[in-house]
Amino acid sequence: MSPSRLEVVRAAVRREHTRAGHADPGADPRIGQLLRGVRRSWAARGRSRRQVEALIASSHGDSDAPTLRLVVDAIDAGTVRGARDAALVLVGFAGALRRSELCRLVWGDARSAADGLTLTLRASKTDHDAKGQAVGIPRVGGPLCPVAALAAWKAALLAAGHTVGDADPVFRDVSRWGHAAAAPLHPGSVARIVKRLVATVPTEGLNEELRRRLDPARYAGHSLRAGFVTTAAIEGKDILDILMTTRHAEPRTVIDYVRTERLAGRNAVRGALARPAEEPRLEDAPPSPVGG
Repeated sequence: MSPSRLEVVRAAVRREHTRAGHADPGADPRIGQLLRGVRRSWAARGRSRRQVEALIASSHGDSDAPTLRLVVDAIDAGTVRGARDAALVLVGFAGALRRSELCRLVWGDARSAADGLTLTLRASKTDHDAKGQAVGIPRVGGPLCPVAALAAWKAALLAAGHTVGDADPVFRDVSRWGHAAAAPLHPGSVARIVKRLVATVPTEGLNEELRRRLDPARYAGHSLRAGFVTTAAIEGKDILDILMTTRHAEPRTVIDYVRTERLAGRNAVRGALARPAEEPRLEDAPPSPVGG
């Protein structure tokens, strides 16, 4: 069993024990030590976890392009399926949501806020007590606005005769003919949707590196959450601001993302090295030699 699968099992065991009022067995330091040993063993055999490609909203450089924008631009948002796809991608990205969190959302979880929406996540991987977590979704305007995309998806559902009550699922399966299901989308479908959308991006005129990055096989449902962290790192955002949205239980996970982006530009002594030389003040000047 892979280390990531063991982490899922550990989280499930911890959650069920907590709900039943029992001591949390996953908190035992011996469990953490065991998992670290398993990860080292996998790494030694060349079986470390494959990093998925992140869908990003910022460019790495002049020869790069934001892959999230390329994907959204290729979506036909005028169709029911396209409206769902745009909302899924943009809300999942802006909220750094896990696949399961996206698929558990009901319309009652989305409430208007001053600058956008507040999503209430009733269950989450890091919320072992199921207390609920809040995530802000910003209203930014333009083609990448997650609030506008969600409103357009809601309007498309209503126009198709579907209910959008507080208990109804936000994201649902939509056939290629535009028929939306009543049941919530399965988490496993998120990866398939992301891969399909990446495959529709026109690559003519793009440089070789960008075409390589737009290989659908490199993407998964986690590409949305990874894209949020990577984009925030490119933008130079403070790690505390990133953690407010990602809700990572272990900040080290976010640091691993941040430290790979613009390392030279984020070097802690960059400013000191680049600062112009200062003329020594008079009182700092060395004394003149006597009898010189």
